[in-house]
Amino acid sequence: MKLKYEFIIRELGDRYVAVAVGENAEEFSALVKMNKSGKIMLEMLKEDTTEDKMVSDLMAKYEGTEEFFREQVRKFVDGIRNSGALIE
Repeated sequence: MKLKYEFIIRELGDRYVAVAVGENAEEFSALVKMNKSGKIMLEMLKEDTTEDKMVSDLMAKYEGTEEFFREQVRKFVDGIRNSGALIE
């Protein structure tokens, strides 16, 4: 799975926002608001990946349980998937 659109990400205070740009960006007119972990996961989705790989990569960089990271990845990916911005 990977992002269907190219996104630019900007920091606004303690949050981040992402906007689709480039070809077909007009198909996705939403603004994605997220925290730092969401930014990291969105960047992971720029390349073809899996939820398992995302969990593994997060566990290699940060402290926490697999269960915690799996839940965070699942929630984030489901949100991106439901927005129509994900290629399976």
